[in-house]
Amino acid sequence: MPALASLNASFPPLRAFAADLRPGVQSSEAALDASIPLFRQLRGLVSENELRGLAADLRPTVPALARLTRESIPLAEENRELASCQNEVVLPWAHDKLEDKQFPAQGPVYTEAPKAFPGLAGESRSGDANGQWFRVLAAGGTNLVQLAPGTFGTTTNPILGANPPKPKSRPPLDEKQPCENQVTPDLRSQPADPPQQWQADTSSQAFLDRYKLAKGRAVDWLKEQLKREKLDDKLKVTDEDATKGLIDSIAGGTLP
Repeated sequence: MPALASLNASFPPLRAFAADLRPGVQSSEAALDASIPLFRQLRGLVSENELRGLAADLRPTVPALARLTRESIPLAEENRELASCQNEVVLPWAHDKLEDKQFPAQGPVYTEAPKAFPGLAGESRSGDANGQWFRVLAAGGTNLVQLAPGTFGTTTNPILGANPPKPKSRPPLDEKQPCENQVTPDLRSQPADPPQQWQADTSSQAFLDRYKLAKGRAVDWLKEQLKREKLDDKLKVTDEDATKGLIDSIAGGTLP
């Protein structure tokens, strides 16, 4: 019969498969004996006193954790954009170098920007019972500079230019794009024309009268301060201009 013929034809490969399988079957007993302790531990792990109990305790919390995870996705996206902005825009700018022909930078921005901080921090190193203090040195010159309409300042030498010049337009910023896609700041700058300035004539009578008036007021104010501090018997004020001879006489204690 055809069915018996097909069955009879399958016996040779079946006998070969059984012969090949015999070594594995013979070693399976040792493998089962070694794995039974593991299955016993796994069975205890998923018991009600272990994982099943833990899952039951966590059942009220799992939905809240899932909701927190889902709602924190926008925050994670913001953190990604913030990190990308730092890497793509802020760090390249910090490692860029300011180009200034008159005052060339000695290093990148991140080394140049904080150079003023040590001096500012040093102001708090001196003090007394009245608090901390620091000295301010005011200086001027005969070059009068118009800083703004109605606002003037003085310098010793004429100002050759203004750098950076006042921008004529806002730097490129696409508010529809995230920070990471913005163009990094361009630190290149060309000095603009200097502000309007005049050289004061120190030999004119108007200048001499103004100087005398200002010096007199300064001397009177300083004398009043020494009197208030009860130092007028120890310190004296003179209206003479500081010269090398005057300074030497003060240092030598020969000032009349």
